[in-house]
Amino acid sequence: MQGNYLAVDAPSHLAYTWAWRDDDGEMPDEAVDMRLDAVDGGTRVMILHSGPWPDDAPAESYRHGWIFTLGQLEEALASTDLP
Repeated sequence: MQGNYLAVDAPSHLAYTWAWRDDDGEMPDEAVDMRLDAVDGGTRVMILHSGPWPDDAPAESYRHGWIFTLGQLEEALASTDLP
């Protein structure tokens, strides 16, 4: 994995690129833009993960991955005593 930070506006915005590079070659840089917004009773997490991709398959795969990952985060936070 390799990438660059595009924006770091703590505590509510992080944008970065990332690309997979291995012995099979390089993938084009992808971009991820994450924003946290305070809402009644919690925090809304918005993520935009974009290609370039040759078709919609990678976007759908990433969507499922983000949903799973954020679900795991939600479960972990729910089981933690936070102030």
